[in-house]
Amino acid sequence: MANDGHIQRMLDAANIIPWEADPQTWQFTYVGLQVERLLGYPRDQWYEKDFWTSTILPEDREFAINFCESSTKRLSDFEFEYRMVKADGDVIWLRDIVHVEIEDGVPQLLRGFMIDNTVSNRIEHLYSIAPVGLCYFDTDLRFLYINEWLARINGLSVKAHLGKTIDELLKDVATGVVPQLRHVLQTGEPIIEGTVEAETPAHPGESRHYMHNYYPDKNKDGTIVGVSCVVYDITGRNELESGSRARL
Repeated sequence: MANDGHIQRMLDAANIIPWEADPQTWQFTYVGLQVERLLGYPRDQWYEKDFWTSTILPEDREFAINFCESSTKRLSDFEFEYRMVKADGDVIWLRDIVHVEIEDGVPQLLRGFMIDNTVSNRIEHLYSIAPVGLCYFDTDLRFLYINEWLARINGLSVKAHLGKTIDELLKDVATGVVPQLRHVLQTGEPIIEGTVEAETPAHPGESRHYMHNYYPDKNKDGTIVGVSCVVYDITGRNELESGSRARL
């Protein structure tokens, strides 16, 4: 069984802030020391009345307060996300996971964890709106993430990609892409503007041109754990350039 020291180190490494609060006054009765490192405010400030609500981004404040109050009244555990303004002015996404302790049908204590979810939210947002193809491969070249744009380029749903290798789904594409991906995994060096000509289910019988940028994803110790990929369909550009050369 992990001792308190192990638990503390795990919380620190995971950017998790443990806390407890009074459900009647909404004041914190305990906040972990991690709060100073992650959010920048002195720990003592968190025990002041209305301090938590004052740090929530104004656009999210009403939602966060109302959701917390209504969920607590239902006497059920809950979790939610909101943006908080750090002491240095930066905005951070927090996921708050809350346990409601109840006695005789009345909430007696709120206990939870605030988790820094900024990077995850930014990645999800980027993957959903970017007007280019974006994906992430693990070291076995399985799709772990893919945005809608690239899924449409490939002619398959996002769900159909996840957990599958590029060779399983896109054999023609894999012929040109896999050697480049393996080079990144083996060397740890990115490949910028690699090109591939291939046929995909989105355009059967048509050979199209794609440009790929590959970036290794490394742990703190330098171990490569995956590859991020940015894809552009440059077929139209190539056709335009070919036409221009033909007229010269």
